[in-house]
Amino acid sequence: MNRNDTPLIPDAAWLEARLGEGSLWRPDEAALPVELTDARSREFLLKVGFPAVRLDAMDIDTTHLRDKDGLEPFDADELYGRRYPDDDSPPKNFCFTAVVAGDQQLMLDADDGGITHYDPNG
Repeated sequence: MNRNDTPLIPDAAWLEARLGEGSLWRPDEAALPVELTDARSREFLLKVGFPAVRLDAMDIDTTHLRDKDGLEPFDADELYGRRYPDDDSPPKNFCFTAVVAGDQQLMLDADDGGITHYDPNG
């Protein structure tokens, strides 16, 4: 814990105390995409979950996680301009939309669990 009694890695109880009971998306193993290979991300999602809420004051929305597909894989190389969209080779690097903030997105990297900013407007 830090000096504000906030855990360095929040648990489900801490998150739900702040965001509301039932606010977490907790997938089961079968609901996690195979493309998500980062073990720590998988463990966190299975054990703790991720907020699936809309915070209007901050224009943040994560309710898409409760959709049928949960985390939908995107071709990270195409998204970030590391290969051309018309390249027909199969994708090798994946990411997932974790947070939608207006027209911006925070993307979860499949391999290392890092979060990157994606602006679809370039």
